[in-house]
Amino acid sequence: MLSVSVNAAGVERALERAQAACLRTRPLFARLGKGLEKQLRGHFLERDREGNARGWPSKHFWNREVRANTALAEVTETSAAVRIASPAFAQKLYGGTIVPKRGRALAIPLTAEAYKAGSPKNWQAPGGRYLFRPVGRRFLAAREKGKGVGALRAQYALVPSVTQAKDPRALPPMAEMEAQAAAEADRWLARELRSAQG
Repeated sequence: MLSVSVNAAGVERALERAQAACLRTRPLFARLGKGLEKQLRGHFLERDREGNARGWPSKHFWNREVRANTALAEVTETSAAVRIASPAFAQKLYGGTIVPKRGRALAIPLTAEAYKAGSPKNWQAPGGRYLFRPVGRRFLAAREKGKGVGALRAQYALVPSVTQAKDPRALPPMAEMEAQAAAEADRWLARELRSAQG
């Protein structure tokens, strides 16, 4: 589980003024937390609309795995926490090496059909599955229709591990999140101070 925290100078100034005016600050952080949740969910929906980088059918990772697991989780008088309950998203955010949990190799899809199937266990190879090993590599392949007995097409590369770079666009830019939080804090404070004086 991953928590997103935004510390904007504008929010800190609004908090200090609210405390000086003896205003309850929990509603401020509830509002900021909901605003951040909405901003993150909107960002993930936009990422999902970009589709698959290879042009393969989308599995809607950003919507189903990330956006659906993003929610305001905690509000106090001094903070709000938005949680993204997705280990797969943490991998996108931080990057790192992926190793097989079961078996000896990761199966990396090489075709749209293999990607759609996901695991080789779910992959239907009409002409049967074949493991072939050109020098230093291993592939799972299927016979190509109408190409003769020996014609194979690689569907998965079998590798011991994969190192994934972190995605610099996994979250919206911090400056955008801070600016939105500061503007919302200013609006809330102005409204509360007007209400307290009126």
